[in-house]
Amino acid sequence: MQQEVWQDGTGIYLKILGEGEENYADRIFQYQEIVGFLPLDITWINGQKEYVYDISGKISLAQYLAERKVSKEELKELLRQVMKLSDYAQEYLLDGNGVVYREDCIFVDPRSGQVSGIYQENTPDGGVGALGSLVEFIMKKMDAHNEEMMFWVYGFHKQTKEAGMTRQILWKYLEKDENKKEKCNEKKCLETSVKSDMNIKKVEKRIVTNHQKKSYLLPITLLVSGVFVTIVTWLLGCFREPLSQENDLTMGVGASIFFLGVTGYGAWKTRPKCHLSEVIWQEDEKVRKLCLISCQGRIESIPITYYPFVLGMDETKVDGMVGGLGIDRIHAQIICEGSEFYVMDEESQQGTFHNDDRLVPWQKRRLQDGDILRLAQTEYVVEIS
Repeated sequence: MQQEVWQDGTGIYLKILGEGEENYADRIFQYQEIVGFLPLDITWINGQKEYVYDISGKISLAQYLAERKVSKEELKELLRQVMKLSDYAQEYLLDGNGVVYREDCIFVDPRSGQVSGIYQENTPDGGVGALGSLVEFIMKKMDAHNEEMMFWVYGFHKQTKEAGMTRQILWKYLEKDENKKEKCNEKKCLETSVKSDMNIKKVEKRIVTNHQKKSYLLPITLLVSGVFVTIVTWLLGCFREPLSQENDLTMGVGASIFFLGVTGYGAWKTRPKCHLSEVIWQEDEKVRKLCLISCQGRIESIPITYYPFVLGMDETKVDGMVGGLGIDRIHAQIICEGSEFYVMDEESQQGTFHNDDRLVPWQKRRLQDGDILRLAQTEYVVEIS
């Protein structure tokens, strides 16, 4: 769109060159002001329409962001107003697709923070994708030192790029009350545990099946192999004396004890190390609590109720289900040592990232409150309370 701004004694105006044919939306704009949109007049110049918008007392979104450090709440309110423009256009025109989500078509009253927009039919600058491009522009202009706002805007931007994303889902992300809903306090963790059928008895059973049963395979195999080798050596006559062909009991018993001792020691060293008595329960008030808060609105947060806590997409092998592209069957695990929490990648194909640093498999990384933990493309904020 060709734009031109000029000022005269009556105010400041924005002129946009339009199409040559008259349409229904033009006539509505001539006789009725729509909430949220700039006052409009339409003139004809050399057979072409010119849309003339009154921007007196308003500044462009780019200028607004450059002149002040917008807080997170102010930015959320600004995006709410921008998204409401589609609702206003739908109410009056039965068409909300003509809202132009571009920084040079969004204007803000610097005194009240009220947002005004522009409507142009058949524009490519509308929809969720265009809203994502507008957020990209905002990300470049916002205060880089405000980490809380940066993480929130980054999460909102990722939402706009999700396949099949709708305005309704974006509204839910905007309207989340972080102090009441997104914070994973004890009540939230308990509610999520109930939804996941993870009460204390079921958790105990799951620990046995996931950590002890599968870990018993190697020690049992070692013990069986020790017994098997001992029996076979006796049957093959490995302990017979060369001349008399009688069994040398001293050598046979000594070798048998050696075989059984070696395999028994191996079985003991590879025994299951996650016993129920060693589980750290979140219900203990002396133990700090950890929860993974989803950055994607459609993905549930994960309360960590015991350690080690395995994350992945195979429900039969993990403690916390993580959905999304690139998630391995067993992707990573959360570990607790004393009062400190750690994350460890289990050789996942697309990696585990801690504050955008990819972890080396099997090397644990300490977690702190507010860290960003990303498994492949699925992102969480670490909350420790």
